[in-house]
Amino acid sequence: MAADRAARRLESLLEEERAALVAGALDRLEGIARRKPALLDAVGKAPPDKARLDRLLTLGRRNEHLLVAARQGLSAVRDRLEQVARGSATRIYSADGARQDLGCPVGTLHRRA
Repeated sequence: MAADRAARRLESLLEEERAALVAGALDRLEGIARRKPALLDAVGKAPPDKARLDRLLTLGRRNEHLLVAARQGLSAVRDRLEQVARGSATRIYSADGARQDLGCPVGTLHRRA
């Protein structure tokens, strides 16, 4: 019974993690990450049945893919902000398909705390 309870709590936490990732609520991930090791230990000490373990593995892998995608997205944003801060142009296309470069004067991007 304890094994099933720990597995259900871990499953719930993984669903909460997924919801935070999908919603872009990255600020919630730290709290989730702090709770995860204790639940993983509890499941490891009293493993549930194979079907439940398979479900947990599936949820964990799904969240891993979402976390990787979030990290890549944040890296792309950081890189683009660095380009803008250096004054590199942004390439856009007009309604008629003509390519245009929009420039940003160097030093006009300010960081806020």
